[in-house]
Parts: sequence; structure tokens; C-alpha cells
Amino acid sequence: RRVRRSMDLLPRKTVSDQIVPHESFTMDTRDHEDHTFCGIMFDVECRDSLPMEYIEISSVWIRGYLGPIKVFATPCSFKDKHESPECWTKLYEGDHRPSPQTLKKIDLQVPVRLYPGTSIGLYVHSARPGDEAIVYDNQRLRRPVSGDMNLAILPGLAHLSSTPFSHHALWGAWRHRREFVGRLSYGVRWLMWNPEVHDLFPQSLQTVVMAVLMGAKRKESILYLLHDEMVLYILNSINWWESFKDVPEESADEDDDDEDDRSHSMWW
Repeated sequence: RRVRRSMDLLPRKTVSDQIVPHESFTMDTRDHEDHTFCGIMFDVECRDSLPMEYIEISSVWIRGYLGPIKVFATPCSFKDKHESPECWTKLYEGDHRPSPQTLKKIDLQVPVRLYPGTSIGLYVHSARPGDEAIVYDNQRLRRPVSGDMNLAILPGLAHLSSTPFSHHALWGAWRHRREFVGRLSYGVRWLMWNPEVHDLFPQSLQTVVMAVLMGAKRKESILYLLHDEMVLYILNSINWWESFKDVPEESADEDDDDEDDRSHSMWW
């Protein structure tokens, strides 16, 4: 006899209860040490390869002789905004002792969120006089993209003025084709598995889900004792990011008949 419960007693979550701390994303270019000056401005993109509600950047790591540091953010991109302070929001302000060899963690006073498929511009600046405040690199490829499954960091501008957003500097204020050197720390709020978003999840999880659903329809399976809604509730409760973080890879030329057969086997 199948166990039954009211659907109202088994509400399924759409997102994880908390932001899940993610291993720090590191772009390690310290061995190059091409340049140091007052600031670096660059874009950060949130990839959409894994199902998430958003990413929250909590820290920026930099090195150099540092001094009075400010961190700013702007929606979409820094492009055409590098001398427009009204377009930016300050995320951090504080003084720091020199750290020319070791990355220094800057905990943002205002964490910044990115949603899948969106981007922001980040601007890290030091008011320290001279040309040794913040380490950055030359752009070595035409369009280098550094990152991981969740984030991408794009090339940007170096700033040679100790005044944020200023166009005044002895040798010109901005240098193009420059790259951020350091690290971003962030957390992720993942989507939870539900039937309507099944196709967004890694293939390994989709395979497990389909095996469970098929088992729940076979009388010889112990899963058959559970009501359909209870099975869906259990699948919804999986912290899938701990074991199923392979990136979904859908074949562009997959046979349409195979897709139809697979969709007909789902009973939600």
C-alpha cells in the first residue's frame, strides 16, 4: 500500500536556504608582475552553465603597496563609465599596509550579487601616491577569459591616477588591455531540483532523478511504497552541488525522436 501525504505538508523549495560558500576563484598571475600603479577596472560575468539563483561576491584579493583602497561596482560593464563616478557604487573603503608579494583579502562592506548571464564592472583603486599601489598584468591574448564554471573575469583598464576616476595623470590616466591580478571570493545560492527545471541540472543528476522516478513506478521497488509527491520532495531536498557539479552538455544535433521518448517517460 502506497504511503500518502497531503501536498501541502510537503512544500518543495525553489532555491537553497542559504548561500553556499564556494571555493575561492583564483586567477593566479603573480609570476608575471607586469605593472603596478593606482588601480584596475575590469568586468566580471556570471556564467549560466549551472542552475543558480545568484552569486554573491564577498571579497576581493589584491597585492602591492596598497594604502587607501576603495572598491566600486557598476551594472553590466565598466565600458564608457571609467570617468563617470556617478555610475558607480562604492563597495569598500579602508587603509591597508603594504603587501607586495602576498594577496591581501579585502572584505567588501557591501557584497555584490550577479545573476546568471549578467555582468558587472569592478574597480579597485588606491589613493597611495606613486606607482606601486596595485599589481596588474598585460593582456596576453586577444580576448582572455579567466575563471571557473561560475565566474569569468575579462580584461580591462589600468588607472595611473591616485584620484578615483580622474583623467589627469603625468603619462595619461588610463592603459588599455590590462588584466586583474588577484582573487575573488564568492558564494552561490543554488536552485533546487524541481520537475519544471529538470533540464537545467547536470546530466549526472538528471540520470539519478530518472532512475529514482522509474523505480517509483515499479511494483517490485521499495520506492513504489511512496506517493509521487513524496518522491518529488525527496529529490527536491538533495544538495546536488555537493556531488553533481558536472556542467550539463547537451548535444546540438541530438536526435529529436530521442528527446521525445525521454520527455514521455516523465510523469510530473
